Amino acid sequence: MQRWIRNSIGGIILALAAAGTAQAHEGAGGNLAVGVGVGVPTALSLEVAPTPFTAFELALGVRTFDTDDLYAHLVFKGDIVRLVRGPDVIVPVYVGAGGFIRNHRASDITDAGARVPLGVNFDFTRVPLQIFAELALEATFVSDAPIDHPLALVGMAGARVWF
Repeated sequence: MQRWIRNSIGGIILALAAAGTAQAHEGAGGNLAVGVGVGVPTALSLEVAPTPFTAFELALGVRTFDTDDLYAHLVFKGDIVRLVRGPDVIVPVYVGAGGFIRNHRASDITDAGARVPLGVNFDFTRVPLQIFAELALEATFVSDAPIDHPLALVGMAGARVWF
């Protein structure tokens, strides 16, 4: 578990370093976006775009409000197709791969696993705003307790501002 956390932090540092020298994403603004997503999880979202077609996303928050579970994920995303490329908005569809970690605060049980999102972004070209929506398959591989439901399909939507 500690190896996964160290690797995640290393990946974030590399992504931030690459973002300083790489071309910004295709919308308005720079290579770093900060925002919020609601759903599963509800979290603060940080996105770094090292190229116009790839990004790293870090989310920190809660899985659901009724259970108050702490949650974090780190995902590498790549655009697979552009639905729209107009003067005001670019709409890519992306797929990603990464991992998540969740702490059940009531029982102090920690889970970790893989996260594979499929989503769509609305990157505005005249304002540094991105609206996103995604569905993600989460597979729990490591847990401090027996795993009752190893697979989950979750959804999150939100907005980010690019700097």
